[in-house]
Amino acid sequence: MNVIRVIFHVSDADKWPVALANVQNLLHAASDVSSDVQVLANSLKGHGISQDEVPEWMTIVPVGVLTLIDRQSQGFAYIKP
Repeated sequence: MNVIRVIFHVSDADKWPVALANVQNLLHAASDVSSDVQVLANSLKGHGISQDEVPEWMTIVPVGVLTLIDRQSQGFAYIKP
């Protein structure tokens, strides 16, 4: 089975529709898909969102840049709509 590893980076609220369409297209094209949704601690703080408000199925990442570097070194594709 071919493994697809991708990060969708959405930093602007107006880009969410495009990002969600990309994710939806990927999910329809791929089989046996699993996902992990991560949010950045600094982004939550910048938008006035408490970490307590984040659903349990999301992971809070303390430093986004380090996470991106790590994931790209693991072969993840990086898509920023």
